[in-house]
Amino acid sequence: MLPELFAVLAGTSTVPHPTLLQPPPLVQPLPPPTPEARGHLTQTLSEHLDSEHFCVTWETEDTTEDVAARTLEALELAWDAMVERDGWDAPLSSENWLLSTMLDPSLDGTGFTGQYTDNATAVVYPYIWINPLYEDMPEFFRSLAAHEFNHALQWRKRPYANGWEEPWYWEASAEWGAELALPEANAYALQSYYYAEHPEYRYSSMQDYHQYGMFLVNAFLEEYRTGSGGMHQVWLLGEQHPEKTWDKLITEISGDTLDTFWPELTTSIAHNTLEESELYEQPVRAGILGDGEGGTLDFLGTHYWKVQTDTWIESFGRVVLGSPMGTGTQVQVSEGDWLTVTGLSNQPTDYTLWFTEPPDSGDFDTGGESPALGCGCSSVSPYQGFGWGGLLLATLLQRRKRSKPTADGTDFSPTGLSC
Repeated sequence: MLPELFAVLAGTSTVPHPTLLQPPPLVQPLPPPTPEARGHLTQTLSEHLDSEHFCVTWETEDTTEDVAARTLEALELAWDAMVERDGWDAPLSSENWLLSTMLDPSLDGTGFTGQYTDNATAVVYPYIWINPLYEDMPEFFRSLAAHEFNHALQWRKRPYANGWEEPWYWEASAEWGAELALPEANAYALQSYYYAEHPEYRYSSMQDYHQYGMFLVNAFLEEYRTGSGGMHQVWLLGEQHPEKTWDKLITEISGDTLDTFWPELTTSIAHNTLEESELYEQPVRAGILGDGEGGTLDFLGTHYWKVQTDTWIESFGRVVLGSPMGTGTQVQVSEGDWLTVTGLSNQPTDYTLWFTEPPDSGDFDTGGESPALGCGCSSVSPYQGFGWGGLLLATLLQRRKRSKPTADGTDFSPTGLSC
């Protein structure tokens, strides 16, 4: 099973059927929780430690109570930020039961969050796995706990669907949620590498871990459009409209159309105007802009061209341009700028760029009607000091596979999971 799940995370396969997965061990019958405290819904292992909302359990000699305590601290901080401060609905069943978190060093990746249903009682609950081997990178480890808790929040909003159009935003949101919960950690920022290496990929791509770098969408949304809480608004709207895909939900909350939101997003990335841009990797450039340059882009994928002359640029093809001086199919650029080109076709599309004269007036074509297109797991650890070669090696070592816990024969049905 692990090879199949590894292929999902690498973006080369689809999500396997959920019945391939096994639930965590459980004990039945379970006593009801006391009025004074939440109870244990799942079986604890040989060791466990409780907090107000969570139970962390482990059984290996390599894991200490100190690691469990630090895990609980990070989880409770994430609860305070996301639930108490920002108003997210608490995870399913958490009003009665502690949210179970297993520390498991045998995981092939950093962690994941699943959701399970008790067929006898119809209780639905999330369950978190975290690999304690990463506790020696404190900020990453704390961010990892917050990332996984964000997945537990997401399970209450929408079902986890097969294919690429749904799950990419789960990861993009969990990374941004980790930043919202633990803003001083900044471990989320290294995930910008996965966008920067392949900005031309379809916006919803799960290939090469692109989805983790797409937290940039939420950063731009909240910093330039909605203020704090914008990502939460997207999830609330998505809960009401599960048939809508994220491209439509995001632009609806932003008040924009795709051909406005996306080129302004990419321009902010190109020119380092996001609040923590100094922490983000610069996107790979398509090349030096010349007359007649072009390329091929997938839906909402972007090419970044470096400008070496003052000119106007006109595009031919189903794309939209972005520069510091505007967006549309014809824009002005200056030496030193970045020109961004974003695909608007639901299929890979060719485009060409030409140097042109200024338009006769300020009113020129801005891309036409916004397309009704599209259809709509955690971070890797930051190996600071090793350079990008070290980060790539770390990626190979830490790819977020989902482990297969041993079932105890209890009649439970898993309904999916996210990383």
